Amino acid sequence: MRRPKKGPKPENSRTVTQWGLRGRIPIDPLKPQYIWDNYYGVPVSIYYLEDNTREMTETEKTDFLADWKAFRQRYLKIISDELERLREEARKKE
Repeated sequence: MRRPKKGPKPENSRTVTQWGLRGRIPIDPLKPQYIWDNYYGVPVSIYYLEDNTREMTETEKTDFLADWKAFRQRYLKIISDELERLREEARKKE
C-alpha cells in the first residue's frame, strides 16, 4: 500500500460512511485517495474516489445500516494494520 501524500483532500473523495450512505463500498480498501490521521499518525478518516467503489450487495447494505460505526471501524483497522505491517517491514530492513 502506498500511503497517499499529505496535502489537500481531493474534493470528489468521500469517506466509507459517506459512500455507504450512497449505497457504495470501496473495491480495494488498501488504495485510499487520502488518509486523515491524528498527531500520532493513527488514521481517523479514510477517503476514496468513486472509481474505487462499487454498488453494495444487499448483505453489505444491511450490515452498513445496522451499525455505521462498526462498518467504518473495519476499514480503519484494515488501513491501520497495513500501515503497521509496512512499518515493521521497514524496521526489519534497517
